[in-house]
Amino acid sequence: MKSNFNDNKLINLHHNQIGIWGISYDAWVALYENLLIPLKNYKIGFYGRKFECESKTNVLSFNYKNYNLKVNDLFNEFRKGHFFALSDIVLYHGDHSIVDEMWLILDESEQFKPIINNLKNTTKVFFNEQNKSIANQLKKENNHIQLIYSKQVETIAEHIEAKIKSNIAPLIGLVLTGGDSIRMKENKSLIKYHQQPQWLHIFEMLKDACAETFVSCTQNNQYLYLQKQLVIDKITGYGPLSGILTALLGFKNKAILVVACDLPLIDKNIIKQLIDERDASKVATAFYNEESNQIEPLITIYEPKALTVMLQMLALGYRSPQVMLAQNDIKIVKPNNSSALKNVNFPEEKEQIMQFLKSQL
Repeated sequence: MKSNFNDNKLINLHHNQIGIWGISYDAWVALYENLLIPLKNYKIGFYGRKFECESKTNVLSFNYKNYNLKVNDLFNEFRKGHFFALSDIVLYHGDHSIVDEMWLILDESEQFKPIINNLKNTTKVFFNEQNKSIANQLKKENNHIQLIYSKQVETIAEHIEAKIKSNIAPLIGLVLTGGDSIRMKENKSLIKYHQQPQWLHIFEMLKDACAETFVSCTQNNQYLYLQKQLVIDKITGYGPLSGILTALLGFKNKAILVVACDLPLIDKNIIKQLIDERDASKVATAFYNEESNQIEPLITIYEPKALTVMLQMLALGYRSPQVMLAQNDIKIVKPNNSSALKNVNFPEEKEQIMQFLKSQL
């Protein structure tokens, strides 16, 4: 089987991407549109170089219903990656773009022309009875390829969904110790609600639920937590947002399960509920606090894609993680035990919680 070369350079715009080749550009566009139905719960990126090559100006345009947004600017590699930041996966037309994983769809209506550079990265071949012999020959020459006897949209969608799920970001636990605790008049992370400092109590719970667990602290307070792995604020002056952003910046492509030290009634059950109901396709998974009638940002799973959103909003003047969550596509969870979200910031509230915990013994 004679192969041609594809001189396109390897593209890396997203941590989860597939190049689909072997079919015409129009067939690929139609496939993408059809895939959106079975994959409606995910954000599927679409990258077609044909449109890019046909562009005659530097005007970027976005049209949706009654909105028409345009900006006169260059559409460079950074802009491409930024555009797909919230996607769960990006699909490319692989006849014009090479990525680290390629899927081949054999089209019986056209003579198959193998491309060496594409075949190197091809992991799956979708075929039917008409091109079975070509598929078997490709497998013989490229043992790493998986053959799939189907070209149905539903089958391709199942494989895409499996790839998305296999790339769900691992969970990093983060204990937010806070700053100076001015309202409490003592360091909230050191209060012993449960026979040990609150930061350590939370750390032990997160350690059992996450791949790794760290303590978030300021430069001045790091000496208090040296026996554990630390995330020291690199972005400062924004309260709890400083710790969240520092962790998201430091742990690329990992999700951060944040729990603050001013939630003394947090237990393993409420943490498990949040993890069990996590939706990794969203920016975050957060509890709705019925007491405050607001989203609770300090016991929340922040997905990797939250970094781009939060930095953008910070640049626009937003400083509250609660507002940032409210303005974006997140999974909202109703807690099984709403009292676990009780926030304690003042000495009198601390004493009330102490009395309550004693009464439960």
